[in-house]
Amino acid sequence: VHHLRTTTMGSRRVLSTLVVVFMFSDVSGGGGFGDRLLRTFLKFAVEPLNMQEATQAGWSPVSKVCDPEHGFSFSQGGVSGPTTAHPYMMYFTKAGQVAGFGIRVWSQPTQSLVPDFWRPSPDDKGAWDLIVSTRNSSMMCSGQNDTQNGPLGDIVTIGRTLPVHMTLEEAEEAGWVGGNCIKGMGIHYSYDLAARGNLTWNINSFVPVQPMYNVASHALDAVLLMVPWATLTEPFGNFEGPFTDSLYCKNFCENTGCHFPGVSFFSTMHWMFSDTSLNTFEGAPSIL
Repeated sequence: VHHLRTTTMGSRRVLSTLVVVFMFSDVSGGGGFGDRLLRTFLKFAVEPLNMQEATQAGWSPVSKVCDPEHGFSFSQGGVSGPTTAHPYMMYFTKAGQVAGFGIRVWSQPTQSLVPDFWRPSPDDKGAWDLIVSTRNSSMMCSGQNDTQNGPLGDIVTIGRTLPVHMTLEEAEEAGWVGGNCIKGMGIHYSYDLAARGNLTWNINSFVPVQPMYNVASHALDAVLLMVPWATLTEPFGNFEGPFTDSLYCKNFCENTGCHFPGVSFFSTMHWMFSDTSLNTFEGAPSIL
């Protein structure tokens, strides 16, 4: 499966292949990854690592029933769910452990990425959710405590469709393409559903989540969640940006031909899993 040619396939057929790879490949962290959860980049917000901490920090439970894929959703926008001022979510297992995080938008996402990446919100008609899960779905509603995989879990999957790999080497073998290294974040990687191992710069096949890997250890350190439009950004909102096409292309190496036709602005949100000061430029392929 790893050698399957995908350049002439449509996004939907490629997604079917990716699901097979996920089901039969070991992409777990083998003991967990990360020791913290920080949100955004210009100013970090320290996020709760269990349901009790979330409640104490003012997060509200949104879902009344455990979602077998994602667990229980929590929001800082109140019991009705995320708002434009607080467009992010966290997910917890029935046992109270972190199960994932994500963002909600009220603009139509790229249609070719629905529902495999963006899914219609279950509690807000007309809204769309992009969810990153960090534990196996078998843990969501079991009530069992995961004692083997640390505070965050042992897997990272986008929409339960595409796995994010735990090391830079595994990511490259799976077809992710390396980009720029930015201090405090790490080396950015991207995936194009239409051209495994390459980038076509077509927003319709560009996965809206970019993992980042530590320069020294090559371990997964963070992910970036992206929307291809301008939205409420810092200091008035919780997204970063808006970035023009040329600025967003700083996430990629020079001379790659980066340009996303038809996209005027990008907005992003970073979620970090470790001490950001440990990510330096030394040994990086490209520096910003």
